[in-house]
Amino acid sequence: MNNIKNLCTWVIVFFIILGVIFGCIGFNKKNVYVNSEYDVINKNVYVGGDAYNFIINGTYFVGYSVLCGASFVISALFGVLRCYIVYDESKESIIAAVKQNDNEGLPPL
Repeated sequence: MNNIKNLCTWVIVFFIILGVIFGCIGFNKKNVYVNSEYDVINKNVYVGGDAYNFIINGTYFVGYSVLCGASFVISALFGVLRCYIVYDESKESIIAAVKQNDNEGLPPL
C-alpha cells in the first residue's frame, strides 16, 4: 500500500503543477496582446485584424482554462483516493489492535 500512496502523492503533485502551468499559459494568451508595425515586438498575433486576434486568444484562453480545471479535478480525485487508502490502513490497524486485546482476555477482578 505504501507504493500506491507514494504514486498517488506524485500524481497529485504532477497534476497541480500541470494545472498551474496551463493556467499561466491561458492568462498569458488572454492578457498579453501586442500588435505593432514591427514583427519582432508582436505577441499573440495570428492574423491582421485585432478583433480576429482577440477571438483567437479568447478561444485559447478557454481551452487552457479547461485543461487547468481538469488537472485540478484529477489531482483532487487522487487526493480523495489517497485519503481513502490512509483511512483504510488505519482502520485495519485499529481492528488488529482490538482483536489482539480481545485475545488477551479480561484482567482478573
